[in-house]
Amino acid sequence: MKSQTHVTFVLDSSGSMSKIADDTRGGFNTFLLEQREEEGEATVTLYDFDSTVELVYQGSEIADAETLDTDNYRPGGKTALHDAIARAIDETDDYIAAADVENVIIVVLTDGKENASETPQEVVRERVEEYREEHGWEFLFIGANQDAALTAEQMGMDRDRSLDMAHDGDGAEAAHKSVSESISRARNQGTTDGFTRKDRQRQERTEDWEVTDATGWFISTGMIRAATERVCISDLPSGVIWLLVCSDYRGRESIYKAQWHRCCAPLITIVSCIRYWGVNQSVDRIPRLVRGVWRIVPWALLWPDSTAIICYTIMTK
Repeated sequence: MKSQTHVTFVLDSSGSMSKIADDTRGGFNTFLLEQREEEGEATVTLYDFDSTVELVYQGSEIADAETLDTDNYRPGGKTALHDAIARAIDETDDYIAAADVENVIIVVLTDGKENASETPQEVVRERVEEYREEHGWEFLFIGANQDAALTAEQMGMDRDRSLDMAHDGDGAEAAHKSVSESISRARNQGTTDGFTRKDRQRQERTEDWEVTDATGWFISTGMIRAATERVCISDLPSGVIWLLVCSDYRGRESIYKAQWHRCCAPLITIVSCIRYWGVNQSVDRIPRLVRGVWRIVPWALLWPDSTAIICYTIMTK
């Protein structure tokens, strides 16, 4: 019997996932239920990983796939992310050789960075790129507590098929919802087309966009306006350059959170993030700030409706 789509789910079960364990189980189980309502045939393979990698089941028909419960999903241990991805690719390749599958999608969900694998990142990247380019596999990467787009790219995956997940129950459930919708598109259209703006908005948290103790200026044609105290980045107007001067770490870290958080794109496009510590150092490095401003010019021309942010942090020691 031919299965048109095969999904290999690589699910983090390290200790840090305990916080969202119930919602991870519920989200995965809802994913299975929703996929059972789709037309056509599909199979699913499930791996979970902590300090080691475990194959929970392989090639199960969606209708028969086992749901997660407290017996088969119990977080604990470290994060052997690279080992898990490498094994999933190799064993999925062996499986589909006999199963005659048309579409293969590898879904990776983790809330932490690699810290326990024997497999080097370079090996993972080579395998991912090989199967993307030569076999047409798709890889979806969902990551919490990290820059998901950057992590995905370092492992050879497409940035547009990465998703920043909020590390809370709603974030976990929403991530599985986004995966389910992506898989449904693949089963109906042949490709997931990556994550959507709606997927990213589900993960948005207001606190990620607030900068405290900041002073800045909106700069656009014919307008220079000062702003003080609290700034909500998601409220910045489009088509301007925002020069933000922060006097503490909180403001700078908020910018970092927003830097690759693309749920507001193209409203928010952070082009350059420049940091300085110490008043004397910042004065000495003013030319670097000028170069940073110059870097945004081509971006502003290409995306006139975006908002460019330059972060200039002055901290005294």
